Amino acid sequence: MRRALINTLLFSVAILPLWASAADYPDHAIRLIVPFGAGSSGDVVGRQIAEALGARLKQSVIVENKAGSGTAIGAIAVAKAAPDGYTLLLGTNATHASNKALYPKLQYDPLKDFEPVAFVGLVPSALVVAGNSPYKALADFVSRAKANPGKVSYASSGNGTTGHLAGELLATMAKVKLLHVPFKEASQGLTAVLGGDIDAILIPPSSVISLINTGKLRAIAVSTQRRSLALPSVPTIAEQGYTGYDIVGWYSMSAPAGTPAAIVQRINMEMRALVTDPTFSEKLMELGLTTQPMSTTELVAFFKSEEAKAAQLIRQSGAVID
Repeated sequence: MRRALINTLLFSVAILPLWASAADYPDHAIRLIVPFGAGSSGDVVGRQIAEALGARLKQSVIVENKAGSGTAIGAIAVAKAAPDGYTLLLGTNATHASNKALYPKLQYDPLKDFEPVAFVGLVPSALVVAGNSPYKALADFVSRAKANPGKVSYASSGNGTTGHLAGELLATMAKVKLLHVPFKEASQGLTAVLGGDIDAILIPPSSVISLINTGKLRAIAVSTQRRSLALPSVPTIAEQGYTGYDIVGWYSMSAPAGTPAAIVQRINMEMRALVTDPTFSEKLMELGLTTQPMSTTELVAFFKSEEAKAAQLIRQSGAVID
């Protein structure tokens, strides 16, 4: 009896700092690591979240851009950070799904090295070409690729990103060979498309709507089963002869493994309140996202499912690290 009492007291003393840190959280600024460059669609989403979450937590949430290696650089930085709730990751299907299948020596484990915190929303990709491109529709793009195997190119923001896998799936279903050109940041790939150096890029609509409206770019398809609310006049890839084609990106939030459960649940509660708030969800909808609340338990299951799905797609498409 005495030993049991002593063990209980020792356990209580051991977890007391965690209780205290959760009760006082947050008492200083929080870093939100965005694994994309400044000005990218991911950066814009991250800054919207940082501002709104900071207001709810009554503490500054500072965006820190760490782009490169298909989002792996940013993910590694968070995986190695102190598990105190003051470093968070804006995760994607690259950080938490496809990277594991693409990088044989990935320096983090998407499931073991993070605490899933919250889900943000889903986002399609648009297949866009330069405004003066000869590709008026997806059929033109595919036709040219069939006639010139390996010479029709598309850019992405890195290996394993949604844009990369969306292109690989299109190539597989259309039975063509496309040239994938990964960039460190989507903006670099976009510049290459505008300059005529790359034929196309698969990119979130929010990054290109203004350029489409001014005629500098042309959207010829979107990657999801349903048309994008941001580009309602642009047909889906599935509509244009590739039934079943459906690639959607997503954003989530994670913390380093070992972050106190009370802090994780606090952020999850605040994020669920945000993504169900009409004003905030409308802001994200303008960026092409469809918000979706999830509990931490639901998010764990979602990550596992997405990791398996990405691995299967990568095997089927033959996608490799360039």
